[in-house]
Amino acid sequence: MDNFFTQQEFDSVKKQRLSAIIMIVLVLTVYFALFITTIISYLRLPYQDAKGNLYKAMLYVVTVVVIVYLYIFIGIRYKRVNKYYKMLCGVFNGTCVKDTGKFISFSDTLETKDGVDVKHMIFSVYIPRRANWYERVIYIPYERDFPPFIEGQDVIFTSQSNILISYEILDEK
Repeated sequence: MDNFFTQQEFDSVKKQRLSAIIMIVLVLTVYFALFITTIISYLRLPYQDAKGNLYKAMLYVVTVVVIVYLYIFIGIRYKRVNKYYKMLCGVFNGTCVKDTGKFISFSDTLETKDGVDVKHMIFSVYIPRRANWYERVIYIPYERDFPPFIEGQDVIFTSQSNILISYEILDEK
């Protein structure tokens, strides 16, 4: 069977996630150190000193900059890396389902599954206990190329939460 994800990819995503967490903690640590220093300096000023307004203005500006930076940083980088990391954790550690079905089609439309951008493939899978065929949608990350399936091919595929993990083409048409 051809594996769709590798351990090196998982390790790379894990490292990206860790560096994002370290960056967030570092920014928050520097901000809180600056915040505490500014508050202590402000409290040591004489009553109604002109520097008090300077300390307040500086603290307001720094607070806004930190909040905007963290919102953009968490909203764009960390959130996407964390969702992909969680998907890969499920792929490597989750319960897998192995099915055999006929490949029907690809769809290159952008969709979102559990916060990860994906595209999908459709398979026709037979369920013996219900004695009928149904269409099964299997997702792959949007940045990846589709596997080399041809319409009507029999394929054994392993999935976890409808994410393709591995596949094997049974017949070449």
